[in-house]
Amino acid sequence: RSELRDLLRAASEIENCLRSVVSRTVDAESDALSRVQAVLAGRLADDLRSIQLLALCGYAHQVASLGATAYEVAFILGYIGADSTRAEVWLSHNDIKRLPWKRTDMVKETISYAFPKDQQAWSKQEIFYQFLCGYKHANPSALKRFAPSHNALRHALNADPAIASTQSDRARLLLSLRSPLVALMSLLYRDLLNEAEEAGVARAAKLYFAAENEFLSP
Repeated sequence: RSELRDLLRAASEIENCLRSVVSRTVDAESDALSRVQAVLAGRLADDLRSIQLLALCGYAHQVASLGATAYEVAFILGYIGADSTRAEVWLSHNDIKRLPWKRTDMVKETISYAFPKDQQAWSKQEIFYQFLCGYKHANPSALKRFAPSHNALRHALNADPAIASTQSDRARLLLSLRSPLVALMSLLYRDLLNEAEEAGVARAAKLYFAAENEFLSP
């Protein structure tokens, strides 16, 4: 789909980088940190692959719903980073009702590495997350934004890109890609990626932030 080409290229770069992280860490079974990185990076890469397939088929709401999940996984990965103690805490955690750490703490620390000079980065990330969760939980305030046409044809041909709303699809894909990219940027600035992965993150960031700036411009 031509209208999504740049964002899908960014998504592919992010996914490839995550899969590279998995390939570097998956065999280090005695290393708790490597095991955690492999599990989280692999889960996030699979989420991104699913997001790309949903976007190609025109399922904009589902892209955003899965984007909310990707957000949560991404910031766990970013927060743990290279901290073996946090990796051990994550592996030993047994409370199904809550995560080992507060979401806001994970996001703020990851953001501080990815955007050390941007004082607005935290608030922007939160706004994006609110919209993603709004789509996920069918909040009417979110659903009314970039709403596709809900007629019989739209439902019957939901997988037909010709029926999907270009603005709707592009907006939700944009929202869904930010968190995985930010998590990788936080790893990059802590020198936790190899040279090829760094290059992939740079390419993804160039594509993504050009689209984001266009989207947010008045």
